[in-house]
Amino acid sequence: MAQFLYVAAQTGINSFFINYVVETMPAYSPEKAAYLLSPGFVFFMSGRFIGSLFMSWFSPRQMPGICALVNAAVMA
Repeated sequence: MAQFLYVAAQTGINSFFINYVVETMPAYSPEKAAYLLSPGFVFFMSGRFIGSLFMSWFSPRQMPGICALVNAAVMA
């Protein structure tokens, strides 16, 4: 279930990102906007590897709380 929701979130973000770039920056076509997603894919991939690395240091019970705190800090 978590994998399904993760893929759905990633696909939704990517889809809305292309629409957002095309609407806010008229100089970008959908094809050009899609190239801007490349760093996003790298960040998603890095997050998976870093999360796996953290699983060797923290228990699975602690990981959601740690991720929530990090995300709240980044949003702030």
